[in-house]
Amino acid sequence: MNNGIISPERAREILYESPEASGWYKRYLEAVITGAMHEYYLSRFLSYRTDYSDDLPDVDVRTLVGISKDGSKFIGDKYKCRGNIIMGIGLDLSGAVRMGVFADESIIKEIEGFRKHDFKFNHGEFTTRDEIDLINKTLDSTISYIAEKYYL
Repeated sequence: MNNGIISPERAREILYESPEASGWYKRYLEAVITGAMHEYYLSRFLSYRTDYSDDLPDVDVRTLVGISKDGSKFIGDKYKCRGNIIMGIGLDLSGAVRMGVFADESIIKEIEGFRKHDFKFNHGEFTTRDEIDLINKTLDSTISYIAEKYYL
């Protein structure tokens, strides 16, 4: 069992079979091939930290999300308070642990705490300011860890 880890050989095969792969998925496969998972996850966590808004709009943010006219991308999707974004952060954190980016038990425990948090969106409620603070604290810790451990 590979625990969901793609081997460099399989990543090469996927890129060969799917030359149209792009975006984060292509960068992920390239990082697997080159062994640069720490750089890949650092860029992911920096993007979540800086490219996504900490705002908590008074409206349901799902109403602010749409698809571009040509159907190629989501628009209005840059709120950390969205359940899909929170889930994406959690999945990336788990992936980074699985890929061995984090070796220190204290950062792994912090990530586990984030993953176990019972976010309000799971109950059909809006994300709270405290939850945004938890997201940012976790992102700050993981960014600092990777930057220090790998001298980035």
